[in-house]
Amino acid sequence: MVAARRGRHGAALVASGVFLAALLAATAAAVYPVMLRSTAGAHLHLTAATAASAPASLRAGLLWWGLGIPLAVAYTVVLVRVHRRPAPAE
Repeated sequence: MVAARRGRHGAALVASGVFLAALLAATAAAVYPVMLRSTAGAHLHLTAATAASAPASLRAGLLWWGLGIPLAVAYTVVLVRVHRRPAPAE
């Protein structure tokens, strides 16, 4: 909020993204390796190993991620450039 008040909107956006990434990393670290505990018995816990997809599915997901992320970044860059200036006050 400090950066936004000072008119540094780019810094505020980066700080927001870093905060969300850190929040996601902290959550992942907190639940690893047992993501969901079972009350019926330890053998029914949902762990990282038991919840993982097949290697072929992970490779396909990585391929789609590798194609999709550059497209999403390019789209975001275009949007930022088109809407560079703030909306006029009414």
